[in-house]
Amino acid sequence: KVARCLRLVTMACQGLRPTLTKHVGLHRIQTGINQLRCSPKLEKATARTARRGPAVKRGICASASPHREQTAFLSDRKLLDGSSRASRLIGATSQTKSDAVVTQEEVVAPKVEADKPVAPKKKRQQPMDFTTLTAVVEEIVRDWLPAKIEQVVQVDVHTLVLGLRTVNRSGWLYISWHPTAARICLGAPPDRKPDTAAFSFGQTMNKLIRGQALMQIAMSPWERVAQLRISIRPGEKPTREIMVEIMGRHSNVITCSPEGDILCCAYQVGQKQTRVRPVAIGGTYQLPPP
Repeated sequence: KVARCLRLVTMACQGLRPTLTKHVGLHRIQTGINQLRCSPKLEKATARTARRGPAVKRGICASASPHREQTAFLSDRKLLDGSSRASRLIGATSQTKSDAVVTQEEVVAPKVEADKPVAPKKKRQQPMDFTTLTAVVEEIVRDWLPAKIEQVVQVDVHTLVLGLRTVNRSGWLYISWHPTAARICLGAPPDRKPDTAAFSFGQTMNKLIRGQALMQIAMSPWERVAQLRISIRPGEKPTREIMVEIMGRHSNVITCSPEGDILCCAYQVGQKQTRVRPVAIGGTYQLPPP
């Protein structure tokens, strides 16, 4: 075991650093040096060198067998020099690694500061389920019907607002077919000057139902479909039916005649998109499939 340690140190002294790093590793060199420092042979060699004095340290031996003593002395000297050189080799390697790490951190730090701030995640909106829709419809029927439709405004691509007026008060009914936030509810007044010219659906609905009366809102059995029945005057037969379908990304708002003919809709679904229930102006309205 001592001989193997000496061989490792000798290789390090001869400049075989790549070979040592590749085959045995620096940790084995450090282990060998530690074992060598604790070996009794090294202690004897150190004590013998200290007793010989300065003359012996310069390589001059005054004993009876100069060749043997000088050879032993030179071997001990190489042993000590090899251990110190191997220690310096390991220390320099570790220092190089630490400098490399610091340099890498210094290079990466400005890059992290220069990165753009991470945008917060958008909160997922809760869709309106059957229970919520039923509760909202019951509240509107109890407190707001019958009501006159005074204004019809489309505030954005997915929202239509009806201005309602009863005997005692006025309010705004929001009808939305948004893919993730479809709903029907009461809300605050919309913008006074919305850009209604950009939405053909809002203009068509304004011509069809403005000035008429909202008489009844019914629910399809176990379906998220609210039926708004509109007539010209209270007590007369309905002339229009607005079908509000709240079904996630398949949400839609469809206006029909009493016979079931589709007059206008927010989205038109052709036969190429689906063969189950196409939705187009002039077609016949059907409830969503179960």
